[in-house]
Order: sequence, then C-alpha cells, then structure tokens
Amino acid sequence: MNGFVQHKNGRFYIDRRQRPDSLLIDEIILDELIRFLDENFKNGCGGVLLDAGAGTRPYLPVYRDYFSAAYSFDAPHSPHDIASVDAIASAQRLPFRDDTFDCVLCTEVLEHLPNPVQALTEFRRVLKTGGRIFLTTPFFNPLHEIPYDYYRYTPFALRYMAEQAGLQLESLVEKGGMTAFALLFAQFPWVRLWQRLERYCGFPLLHPYNPAVYFAIIVPQLIYLAGWKGKRRRHRGGSTGQEPYTRLSGVTLGYVAILTKPATTIQASQ
Repeated sequence: MNGFVQHKNGRFYIDRRQRPDSLLIDEIILDELIRFLDENFKNGCGGVLLDAGAGTRPYLPVYRDYFSAAYSFDAPHSPHDIASVDAIASAQRLPFRDDTFDCVLCTEVLEHLPNPVQALTEFRRVLKTGGRIFLTTPFFNPLHEIPYDYYRYTPFALRYMAEQAGLQLESLVEKGGMTAFALLFAQFPWVRLWQRLERYCGFPLLHPYNPAVYFAIIVPQLIYLAGWKGKRRRHRGGSTGQEPYTRLSGVTLGYVAILTKPATTIQASQ
C-alpha cells in the first residue's frame, strides 16, 4: 500500500482508508509541514533534508521537490516497513557528518527515544548553521509502539530540551485544542472496539466504507479540521520560545515545533 500522504488535483491529503482514527492529527501535521516548507525552503531551491525515524517515508511526496537530496533513517526495532530508508541507525548516534543538512524532519518520533536531548544534540550536529528542524510530538496520546514509548512533552519541556541541545525554539503550534482532544477521546473506545472486532472476524471494520466509521469518526474530524484551518489562516504563526505561552490552551493532542541551529551556542537556562 502507498504511504498515507496522497496527492491529487494539486493538493496533498491524508488517505482516510489508512488513517481514519488519526485523520485530525495527521492533517494538522501535514498542513503545518507544507506551511513550513513554503515559508523556509523555496520549491526546487536545493539543499539537503534528513528524514528522522522515517519509517515508510510518508512525507517524501511532500518534501522531495523542495530539496536536491533527501536521506532517511530509522531504528532497527521500528514497527514500520523500513526497507526504503537509507540507513538503520539510532537518532542518538547518527551516521552522518557535521553540518550536512539544511533541514531535519522528525514527526512523532521523539517520544520513542530514551534520551531525547541526545537526539536533538545529534540533529544540531548534522545541521548546517541556520538549519531548521520540523518537530512534532504528542501530548495526549495512548500508549503505542510498546515498549518504545517513553515520554509526553509540554511546551516548557520542548524549550528546555532545545536549549540543552544548543537549539532555539522558533515557534510552537498546538495540534488542536480542547475540542480536538474531547473529540478523539470520545471516539477512542469505538475505535478500539472496531479494531478488536477486526481481529476476530478478519474483516476491515475500521474503514471509511463502514457508514458507522464514516459518520461517527471521519465526518466529525473533517468538520473540526475545516474550522481549525480557517483559524490558522487568520492567525499566522505560533507562540515563540520567548513568550509565556498564554495563548496555548493547556489541553491539546500535541505540538508542532520549529527549532533552529543558531550561529552561536545557546546557553541553557537553569
């Protein structure tokens, strides 16, 4: 099966057949990634990207036209099909030279690393000065990829870890607020029920072709996304690492953070 990021009529979107229960989260990440690339890397301008913890490289169709080269890696214990990655390695010890990459893409990976600061430090090492990291992390999320699921991150943890690694937190965006959390929390028992029934009957129940799934799971997420994207268009940008986070709701599914490698080393706050 192709990656869950699809392209049609000049638009990227998440394949509902593959990700019906996480459509909301995946669409927000995809939308923020496209925004990030458009604002920081001119389409076709060149440069080199590192796809960290890439798995099946679902975002390759999105970023490949922005860079002249892209490399990927994943851990040997990854539950995903990693046959297409360029290297099998740990994010905490990368097999790449210093100052190699213009961008690091790291989506929903940091929670699976026992030493996330070391991984961010490695990202800083392989980044060129001025290079950027597109980083997404969960906040409210069930256990997954057990036993390699170690952490959930607050905005303050992300800023602290960035400073410890010598990086600067440039911006921070929530992956939905209280309504998004309440929506997926309410849907979670039904998703788990359908998944268990699938294992017994061998028939794909958690699928858009199931009317109950379409109207109870997918449609509410699409309605939320329409409002969220409209709000993001009206309010460009996110909270920065220097703000008191007064605009953040405190209840969210996770965060999208942009980190940069400054010309001078950042001193970590005590």
